[in-house]
Amino acid sequence: MANNDISAVRAAQVKAFFKNQNVFLSIMILVLAVLVQFAAPRFLSISNIINLFQTVSLTGIMTIGMAMVIITGNIDLSVAYLVSFDACLTATLLRLGILNDGTALPFGLLLGLACGVVNGLLVAKTKAEAFILTLGTMCLFQGLGLVAVSGNVASIGTMFLWFGTAKIGRIPIQTVIFVILAAIVSLIMRYTKFGRRVYSVGGNPEAAYLAGINVKRYKILVFSINGFLCGITAMLVLSRLSAANYSMTLGYEMEAITACVVGGVSLSGGQGNVLGCFLGVMLMGVISNSLNLLMIPIFYHKIIFGIVLLIAVILRTRRQSDGV
Repeated sequence: MANNDISAVRAAQVKAFFKNQNVFLSIMILVLAVLVQFAAPRFLSISNIINLFQTVSLTGIMTIGMAMVIITGNIDLSVAYLVSFDACLTATLLRLGILNDGTALPFGLLLGLACGVVNGLLVAKTKAEAFILTLGTMCLFQGLGLVAVSGNVASIGTMFLWFGTAKIGRIPIQTVIFVILAAIVSLIMRYTKFGRRVYSVGGNPEAAYLAGINVKRYKILVFSINGFLCGITAMLVLSRLSAANYSMTLGYEMEAITACVVGGVSLSGGQGNVLGCFLGVMLMGVISNSLNLLMIPIFYHKIIFGIVLLIAVILRTRRQSDGV
């Protein structure tokens, strides 16, 4: 191969590297971190980085499950109220003495899983759109959460503190869980038959069916996993706050969907990866943390946040239109 050809290949490889969504997000995070560090020197301190990861971990765990759902070509609008309902019912049962410190966690996880199975069955067994179905279950879980706490705040006092307040060294347990789950699910989606089939279901469900893949089963499995991850989030929130109410995670579903889109997951299904979603979550966290450190009034946060995210999405779309 001639030197000119080798140079052209290397140039193309370098260009493709920098157009990679994960590389792009990593550069955005690093640039933003450096800029903020000059204005607020506390930004890169160990304590602030720990706080940053702790802040994004709850929505991050939900984002992992949401990413899998979107990759199958579906969406789940019910996740925020699913988390609230799970936390509310568990808190009420703790207050009544039906659950205790040892049984609250498995109950909450199983309840989240059961709600995910319900969503999965509805999506897989009917011809209705997941958007509409999960909008319905969103209302259902909201109502059930209201009933569970009778429209009030259910405080559990000092019960069930061990889970959400645990630390490994200085690292909060929710951060550890988020990072471990992101790594495990990323490896599963990339290197296992299950992951490849999930992408196939989202990319072309008809072709996946003709190839012998049980499309309905994989949809149910993915929604079930998503529900289980919501159960983890619910138990972390309940344990940290020692209380629950029906609107405690209001807006979490939009944060999870936004992180997925910014992270490169296509809403049409079949594209994206968990690492990109992890970086999307981190970018959102860095923006929020930076605004707080710079003491920008909170009523400007949504405006700035929306502008930055729109720029990120537009740039990603332009690179995709270039065939990257």
